[in-house]
Amino acid sequence: YEVIRMRLQQIRESRGLSRKSLAEILSVSEATYSAYEKGEKDTAKDFIKLVDYYEISCDYLAGLTDDPNPVSKKANKTTQARRKLLRRACVYKYCSL
Repeated sequence: YEVIRMRLQQIRESRGLSRKSLAEILSVSEATYSAYEKGEKDTAKDFIKLVDYYEISCDYLAGLTDDPNPVSKKANKTTQARRKLLRRACVYKYCSL
């Protein structure tokens, strides 16, 4: 969670957003969003929302690349397939609790 935690804070601050405003955008409590940035709570439930809101790549937020830009339209099918897999993983994780 360390890379995700750090990137969430860096991106939010670079865009001049407060934790409270981002929590409202995600429809979560400020405490929940704060826990994401502190690495105290898993971001899986809101990972796709964060990527979509910030218009960054999943790989960047996850720490797999240092390029925050989404992939080209040509590679968009791959990105869509990854997002579907992430959504399924998130749903599976939270439904199996």
